[in-house]
Amino acid sequence: MAPTTKAPRPLKKKSRFTVGPANLPDGTHRRKVIKIKQNLIKKAKLKKQFAKVKAAHGLDTPKPAEPAEAAEPAPPSDDEHSSSESESESEAEAEPEAEPEVEAKASPPPAKRAASPKPTAPPQDEPARSASPDKNIHPSRRANHRPKTNPYDKAASKAQREREAAEQRRAQWEEAEQRRQHKLEQRAKIHKMTVKAKKPGRDGRPRLGREAPVLLERIKMVMER
Repeated sequence: MAPTTKAPRPLKKKSRFTVGPANLPDGTHRRKVIKIKQNLIKKAKLKKQFAKVKAAHGLDTPKPAEPAEAAEPAPPSDDEHSSSESESESEAEAEPEAEPEVEAKASPPPAKRAASPKPTAPPQDEPARSASPDKNIHPSRRANHRPKTNPYDKAASKAQREREAAEQRRAQWEEAEQRRQHKLEQRAKIHKMTVKAKKPGRDGRPRLGREAPVLLERIKMVMER
């Protein structure tokens, strides 16, 4: 029989690790995710280089293997049991004699007790110092410490300025519309007065008394222009 040749297995592609969702829009969050990923890659490369250096210098020492089961202590014999009982009895007899000496050493004489200083209270500025917001900041960095800025403050201020500009344009448009309506009303009023003033009287003569105010209004309009 001819030897059978096995087909080579297809190589598995290494899966790339991901940090955060892949469909983030271009902005602050996407830049932050990219920065975190680059830091992780840099740390992994440093760990590999450190492991290579340790292996080259022979710094990797094998850890001692821990014993699987600790040896159980052997049970004491009768002689050892009797000797331990006698030793415990002798120790119990010697303990009461040592107690008065310990009590005498523990209690100081009344003169020393009166001269001993009282415990001082902690300073009052410690709570204020602990309550300060810069307690976790190193003194060398405290001078250059700046509060964190919100990335959306700039966009919010820009939107506020655009809103104010739109309101100002709207107010100007409303004011111009009011002036235009007022002019139209004045023009219609003058036209009506002119038509009425040009009508002759019962005797067929023109009414000069009614034409005078109409002419005056027209002169005012021309002067305003």
